[in-house]
Amino acid sequence: MMDFTAAAEEFHRKHAVALNELYHKLVADGDAPVMTLDEIAETALGLDPSKLTNPERWAIQRAIGRLSFYIAANKIGPFTESYTIRPKEDAQKVAAVIRWAREYQSRAKRITLGETIPDNDKHPIEMFIRKARRIIQQSRRSRSPTTMFLVSPSAKNKLATDDGESSSCCKDEIETFSETDKIILDYFRMWTLPPCLMTAGTLRSSGSTILRAIGLYSDLRLTPPTGYLFLQEMGVFTPWENLHVLYEQLALPGHGISRTADEIEEESNRFCENIGPEGLLDTMKDLRKDWGDLPVFCVDDVHAAEIDDGFSIEPVPGSEDTYWVHVHVANPSAFIPPDHIVAKRAAEFKRSFYSPERVYSMLPPALVQKYFSLAPGRPALTFSAKINMTGDILETNISNGYVKNIIYVTPNKVRKLFGIDRETAPSLTLSFDGELKEQYPEKAQNDIHDEHKSAFYTLEKLMAARRAKRVDKGALEFLSRQKSQPRISGEKNQESMYSVDRTTGYHFTGDPVVHFSNLSTDPFEMLESTKDDLVNHVMVLAGEVAGQWLKDRQAPVVFTGTWYHPEYTPVTRESLSAEVPNSFHLGLPRSFASPTPTPHVSLGVDQYVRCTSPLRRYTDLIAHWQIEAILRHQANEPSPSSPPQVVPDNLPFKTHDIEKYISRADWQNRLKDRAQNRSRDFWICQALFRSFYFNAAKLPPTFQCIIQGENFDAVYEFGADWDEYFGRLQPFDLQCIVTLDKTATPMQIGDLVDVELVSIDMYTLRVTVKFSRHVKRPENGALASRGIAIN
Repeated sequence: MMDFTAAAEEFHRKHAVALNELYHKLVADGDAPVMTLDEIAETALGLDPSKLTNPERWAIQRAIGRLSFYIAANKIGPFTESYTIRPKEDAQKVAAVIRWAREYQSRAKRITLGETIPDNDKHPIEMFIRKARRIIQQSRRSRSPTTMFLVSPSAKNKLATDDGESSSCCKDEIETFSETDKIILDYFRMWTLPPCLMTAGTLRSSGSTILRAIGLYSDLRLTPPTGYLFLQEMGVFTPWENLHVLYEQLALPGHGISRTADEIEEESNRFCENIGPEGLLDTMKDLRKDWGDLPVFCVDDVHAAEIDDGFSIEPVPGSEDTYWVHVHVANPSAFIPPDHIVAKRAAEFKRSFYSPERVYSMLPPALVQKYFSLAPGRPALTFSAKINMTGDILETNISNGYVKNIIYVTPNKVRKLFGIDRETAPSLTLSFDGELKEQYPEKAQNDIHDEHKSAFYTLEKLMAARRAKRVDKGALEFLSRQKSQPRISGEKNQESMYSVDRTTGYHFTGDPVVHFSNLSTDPFEMLESTKDDLVNHVMVLAGEVAGQWLKDRQAPVVFTGTWYHPEYTPVTRESLSAEVPNSFHLGLPRSFASPTPTPHVSLGVDQYVRCTSPLRRYTDLIAHWQIEAILRHQANEPSPSSPPQVVPDNLPFKTHDIEKYISRADWQNRLKDRAQNRSRDFWICQALFRSFYFNAAKLPPTFQCIIQGENFDAVYEFGADWDEYFGRLQPFDLQCIVTLDKTATPMQIGDLVDVELVSIDMYTLRVTVKFSRHVKRPENGALASRGIAIN
């Protein structure tokens, strides 16, 4: 280690000037580039990355770490794939505000000593402070600030519009922001947004200085959470601003945070507006099969933004126990080549992002709804498996076609066929601030007709048999804890979206309508998974078919597999049959992507390719492009071998293309997963906040909570007389902190307890509850706390 450190220090001394000026050598005008460490070494230091030693790489990484606000690491766990370089414009704004804040403090000191400073009232910070006080005081006439870092709901919740229709909220324009105001407000945005990258004291202190000078936040710590409250009162953020869609590395379009995302969305939408009759050519037209009157069942929620897939079943002639199961998937890949502007948009966005208040679509919504979302007469790519009642896959096939007899069904109606009635089950519903304005498409309201019921019964038996085969190979199953999404209306218009380009602040009268309903059933209840979620099993079958088909042809795609952490005991179905330690989850199989086939232990399959959601996942589009290239080649040049040999040059994506995509997409998709979950949590906390503090809806006196472990790093917010535990608040499945008096009997992992709400921090989304009573202790708490079912 001494030699390693000495080599790194020697490298730093040799390249000290370049390393100290690293950001300035990398930054460019415009959008934030993403660069690997190798690219940084080559661009900033002029070095050949292939010749860098490990100490030299560490020295570069250490220099980058000192600039974490300007050069942000794109990480998957402890591993860094690349770095996002902050735009020069942002750095200039931060530098300007720091300089102004120091000038303001110096001027204030001189004035205190009796010195007269000419034009002091024209200083950018001084002008901003005066304007901020006016705007904040105006805001507080209708909304009070809270110590939970969110302004209160509006005193007036219902408004009448000019056309007589009701609206849950409207906005009033306040003062226009000057150019220097916008620079200061942009600094506060960067200071406030999680994950907080502005960690250096020299960068952070200006925010606290300005808030202290405004003088209206004396009861709060002058930290980023208070900055979030401040931006609400300034009319920059709405009183319900979801910060988790504004992560800079997330780069969602429409907010001005990523110029690249905004431009590619605008260009692709423009293409859709100008598309003519010949705008989309079907490259698979000559190879399509007409599925005729075969019923194709599309099972999805009535609120689904698009319909990706459906399934059908038909008996094999001459057999009583063998059937073809077909999974029909939307087919944009046949019309949009990989170099098309719409495909480039999909490659940039990676997948659709679903937040309760808004959907950020991977593909242009107008194009999806008009051409691709499954409907009668629409094109489809079909994944087929011949399967018998013992769960054996006897044959597979993939083909293009047209689906005509589409039948839309909701998941609850499918469950009801198998005796699972969610509609009459006990539930907790929170709804306030008006009626939910939603369009319910008639197509999604169909009941399952008698002539179709036998198809579902047969399919369930086939999937149960196939599930048993996968379980024999180690598949894990999880308890069916349904996560309902909060539904929002009155906030979805484009004008209410936060944008860094906004020049005017707005105060709002009224609040969005929030509706949340979730089952209040036993969280440890075990149901037959093929009856509770039949569609999931059918989609796993499609992924298994696609994986085998592509594996046989040695075609590179994004295969999904699992690996075990080498430092922990691997969790397998066999090891879970006995009592497991509380830390067992560290040994659970972890998902990863690979350009080559690899087993997926959790699913119990030898290979798996996601292929059923090409309207919302780019990995699925890649699989479809590869498959269709092979199908066209097979049709044009029949091969005597079975399966036919694939020539890599005929494929749109080579192995190195898939590897490059995986390395970049992994951290982006993990970030989107986290932000999507946090967005859901934010709106649940919003509902709890309004109900708990302002009685917007009646809450039960206690909630149930599943204990997941003790918080050994507790900061004793409630004093040293309390222990803290991590828990999942039911029926929301929301992470919370549970406090328990030290004199009480300690809780165990997996315990189901009743708790009372204590506080809801709207910046960190930390929900604190206190123990009320013990409800029950499941047989194996460690498994139960993680929702793993053993049967």
